[in-house]
Amino acid sequence: MPKVYGCYNHPPMLDHVEIQDGWTEDGRRRLVTVPFVMSRDCGYDLQHTDPQCQHCCHQHQGTQ
Repeated sequence: MPKVYGCYNHPPMLDHVEIQDGWTEDGRRRLVTVPFVMSRDCGYDLQHTDPQCQHCCHQHQGTQ
């Protein structure tokens, strides 16, 4: 299925993200920091023809 949306020059992805890892004994969320491991590749199929991608810092670099 083609990806027909663009990032339109969003800020760079963070190197780490904070996620929930269960609950504390007093019922609060337990948060941990983990490395960001999702793909940073630009997967937008129309990146070479979409006018909003013309000056995108992620186009042609292979990162999103």
